[in-house]
Amino acid sequence: MKIETLTHKNLSEIVGVSVTTIKSYRKKFGEYIPVAGHGKPLRFEKKAADVCLRIRELFGDGLSVKQISEKLSHEFNVVDDNHRLSTIKKDQGLGPKDMEQLLKLSSQMMNGMAALVTAQAKAEKRVERVEKKLSELLEIQDRNSSILNDLLEKNESAPVTPQSGKVKAKLVTIRGNDGDDKSYRIERENEVLVPDQDLLELPVVIRSDEGDFLGMPGAKGNPFNLRGLLTFVSSTEAADSASHVWRRDSENWVLTSSKSNAEIHELHFKKTKTPKGNLVAFFERLDINSVQQNRDFLLKFFRDARDSYYGQ
Repeated sequence: MKIETLTHKNLSEIVGVSVTTIKSYRKKFGEYIPVAGHGKPLRFEKKAADVCLRIRELFGDGLSVKQISEKLSHEFNVVDDNHRLSTIKKDQGLGPKDMEQLLKLSSQMMNGMAALVTAQAKAEKRVERVEKKLSELLEIQDRNSSILNDLLEKNESAPVTPQSGKVKAKLVTIRGNDGDDKSYRIERENEVLVPDQDLLELPVVIRSDEGDFLGMPGAKGNPFNLRGLLTFVSSTEAADSASHVWRRDSENWVLTSSKSNAEIHELHFKKTKTPKGNLVAFFERLDINSVQQNRDFLLKFFRDARDSYYGQ
């Protein structure tokens, strides 16, 4: 039976190479290998065998693909309706489905951009509202600061209202040895602020290092009271041309003595109860020029006051 056309397998048998090699020849030099039909299997004209034999021979001579292609162009005709296996199909344009997907993707992108712009606009409005509120708060703070300063200025010049009645007071600032300033309101001499008589009659006590209340016996076994201590303070002040004034400090009564030598004594008293339930005038502390004195100094001062008062 006479064979009119050849397959890849037929060509491989004629040329003496593998089918893969024949496909490689067609991939590189397809324009010179005539095709008889594009069915399955692919069939070639008889002269395709001559082309493949020549290609094998030229590769055997060590020529490159470019050199072989040049020689084939002189020895064989180019098959116009043929093409290489490696030829990439030309862009045939977008089909209906491609256009549909492209439009859908474009729509999604536009929606995303619109949502982003909307979110940005909302964020800018929120920032504007926050900035407006902060500005209003700052204005309120400024007004409050101004009102507070006015009140403080008025308070500095306002009269003091002691227990004995409405009297005007003079503000005196004294600098202690430690450099700290202390301010006192000195009442008029004819309207002095003084503790209640009940407090003056109470036994005066101090605390020991263990925290116990310590009092001192006075004349005829009576306890040494706050009035006696104040008599001692007044007598020493008279000898030193000093003056004193009472003031309230929360629950405490504070006696401030200003001496001619610029020494300031502050005696702190507090009405309290002992563990046994006895009311006493607790001599809590003694400051000299704003420096709190220790327990030994306070005890000596206490004893000197008692001894002076009772002439011991």
